[in-house]
Amino acid sequence: MAVHDLIKKNVTEHQRIVFNGNGYSDGWVEEAERRGLPNIRSMVDAIPYLATDKSVALFERFGVFTRAELESRVEVEYETYAKTINIEAKAMMNIAENRLFRQSSNMQPHLQPPLMQLLLHVEQMSAFRQSC
Repeated sequence: MAVHDLIKKNVTEHQRIVFNGNGYSDGWVEEAERRGLPNIRSMVDAIPYLATDKSVALFERFGVFTRAELESRVEVEYETYAKTINIEAKAMMNIAENRLFRQSSNMQPHLQPPLMQLLLHVEQMSAFRQSC
């Protein structure tokens, strides 16, 4: 079989999963549904698919991974995801505490008089409404 024929055969057989458009667009969601393909929207949602019976059978058939190895990878992926989210949350809190709160407290003397004046107006309007 010539290389050209082999490539043509493989492309034809796998055309169902080839998508040359924008995988982030709504068009892909519709196209995946039309082709009968799963549309897994995030990495964390894809993790359990590593250890499905179908995936295990594929990896074991080619001697790549065993079920136990795939289940271990699932655990490692979840742990990595949780640690990454934790690091990002701590970084966000650090930025908020050290940058935003500090800057807002530095601005407090400048903001306090207008805020006090606004509160006074609100109190006066409440008193006026109650008297009506």
